[in-house]
Amino acid sequence: IAATSTMTVTLGLTWPLLAIVLERQGVPGWLNGLSASSQMLAILAIAPLGPRLIGSFGTVRVMVLGIVGMAIGLILLPIFQGVWAWFPIRFLIGLSAELVFVGGDILAECLVGTLSIGVVLVDGRPRDRGHGQQSVLVVRGIGRRT
Repeated sequence: IAATSTMTVTLGLTWPLLAIVLERQGVPGWLNGLSASSQMLAILAIAPLGPRLIGSFGTVRVMVLGIVGMAIGLILLPIFQGVWAWFPIRFLIGLSAELVFVGGDILAECLVGTLSIGVVLVDGRPRDRGHGQQSVLVVRGIGRRT
């Protein structure tokens, strides 16, 4: 849960904050948006490969690699200023974050089972059978079979 929260905070902060920094540097809006899309492009590129990497190297190893990649990316941002330098750094952050996200989803499913994944309990009653694997773990600590 902590690793997935780290990924969420990292992406949730870098997209808007880096956009503001680039805007203050005078970067045109279209280029600013293109820079932000490099993170999303990385997520789209690695998403189909994430489960295969986890199958080959293990969930924990892949998640640790993702956390290290996010940390390296965040450290490199202030060192290499400018929109062009940030394209590969933002790609690294997006790629790394997706590895953590996929690993977190797999761990959540293993912990609560496929029957109760996505069931968020409020007042002891099952509510949502849609998405939100991490919500189950955050709301109740562990999932319950229904």
